[in-house]
Amino acid sequence: MKDNYTIRRTAQELEDNTMRQLQAEHRLERLKRRQAYQKARGKRQRDERTHQLCCIAGVIEHFYPEIKSFTEQEFYELVDELNESTEVRSRITGSIEEIMKRREEGGG
Repeated sequence: MKDNYTIRRTAQELEDNTMRQLQAEHRLERLKRRQAYQKARGKRQRDERTHQLCCIAGVIEHFYPEIKSFTEQEFYELVDELNESTEVRSRITGSIEEIMKRREEGGG
């Protein structure tokens, strides 16, 4: 009798441990899939940001083709110089505010 009880108890422990192992494997798989999704999502966001920056740079180059040959430092100096001008800074800030207001009002 005691042997049957020990066998049943051991079999139950084995079944419980097998179930726990399967659950742990499923949790691990879910975590791996979530990690892969988040990594891909982060790449998509970086790609979108890169595309946005390229579009902005393209617009600037369209209106001022001379800057295509500028180094990063030269372009930074140009923008810094423009930013130091109160009039230029005021006009840019005003334009940004108008665009943001239109966007909030749903006008694009």
